[in-house]
Amino acid sequence: MKENPRIVVLCSGKSALHAIQLLSLEGYLAGLFVKTTDTAVTAFLEKFAKSQKIPFHCISKKAAIPELHHWIETVKPDAAFSINFPYLIPGNTLALLPERFINFHMGTLPAYRGPMPLFEVLRAGESETELCVHHMTPGYDEGKIILREPIRIENGETFGSLALKFADRISLAAQSICQMLTFGNNLYSEEQNEEEAEYHDFPDTDETSVRWHYMTATEIIQLINAGNPWNNGADAVINGKSLKLIFGESLEIVHDQLPGTVVKVHENGSVDIACIRNEILRLRIVSDESGILPAARILTKNVSHEPVF
Repeated sequence: MKENPRIVVLCSGKSALHAIQLLSLEGYLAGLFVKTTDTAVTAFLEKFAKSQKIPFHCISKKAAIPELHHWIETVKPDAAFSINFPYLIPGNTLALLPERFINFHMGTLPAYRGPMPLFEVLRAGESETELCVHHMTPGYDEGKIILREPIRIENGETFGSLALKFADRISLAAQSICQMLTFGNNLYSEEQNEEEAEYHDFPDTDETSVRWHYMTATEIIQLINAGNPWNNGADAVINGKSLKLIFGESLEIVHDQLPGTVVKVHENGSVDIACIRNEILRLRIVSDESGILPAARILTKNVSHEPVF
């Protein structure tokens, strides 16, 4: 019987934990190479690696990526799985494991290349996305696709809840890839359609901010969900106050107020904000320097007639 392939995992956060534990349980895990993002997660993974008696290596910045080359030469795995690892792998390092550096991308390829596909698909209001498992190349998310797994996006889905779905799906996909490697020398793969390719960089403040005169209430809700929890929702200015919009709903109500102004404050703590196309954003939870609070605790009925762009 053929021996299990020895797999190392390159990762940076919680999304890899399920896969790491499953790979270890099935006897595939041969090492962990971690980029420190969450110190608590890194500490857990280091302790886990020690308990499993497998190599562990941690880096804190992009300049340290050459350390991966020597680490791979030392550990001598059969394949490397990249799960939410933030850095490109140099070509000379990829050559150490030809077609065995494999990335688990949390978004449809090639339309959602880049570091934050979950944010992009939620902001765009997509109803479905994909886990795309692909060979790694020196470019971002450009390699041949090995496996596609559709994932439905539910109404009200947040970045956090979608990330949890992906974590479960990644663990099963990682197990499937290991089985493919166990019983076959070659992994079936197909080229990406470059005509459909689009790269999305890490979102900046402009992309996480509400533009009242251009965005519908529905689009604002999508932006709030796309930023929850990693950005604490969406950035916004209401009545001259900078704050984070964390939870709300969109309504269709005829009004004559300028977009971005307070229309009504409700006794239950919610606040109605005027939006374009006769839509209302009913805010329930927001935050500022005073804390995370019901919207009415931070906002008032005073309507600002200054346009907010």
